Amino acid sequence: MALDSLDQEKQDLLAEAEKAMEHAYNPYSGFSVGAALLSQNGKTITAENLENAAYSPSIWAPPSQRLTPWV
Repeated sequence: MALDSLDQEKQDLLAEAEKAMEHAYNPYSGFSVGAALLSQNGKTITAENLENAAYSPSIWAPPSQRLTPWV
């Protein structure tokens, strides 16, 4: 699917996810992950990956979005 074929709402979400990648903390893998979620009330929630030296406690962007409303 070509990115320009996405509707404006999806293009905006993709841009927000790309922006979230800039805040990723990834000193071990060097791999940035960003995610954007549009809530039912129209609020955009973004998240990025945060690595930890122990690796298993690292936070990956998509699951962290599910936690955001409760944090």
